[in-house]
Amino acid sequence: MRVSEENLPSIGSYWLSPTKKRVRVMMVTNKRAQKEGLDYPLIVVGTDGSNARDQGQYWSLPLEQWQQSMKLIPPSQV
Repeated sequence: MRVSEENLPSIGSYWLSPTKKRVRVMMVTNKRAQKEGLDYPLIVVGTDGSNARDQGQYWSLPLEQWQQSMKLIPPSQV
């Protein structure tokens, strides 16, 4: 199942994790991944910005889990 673009987190937007860590959205993967009989879930990739060169600072969540656990930080509060 694909979702519309307006239901995806915006690249560069900031979100608050359940552990109160500020996370910046880097990308949403699998937007074009479609193969008959297979479902590739949309994945949100983010970073806390501690050290962008350290790939250990990047992590990902399926979109559904992201939407259930993360809260958008309004741009005026970033």
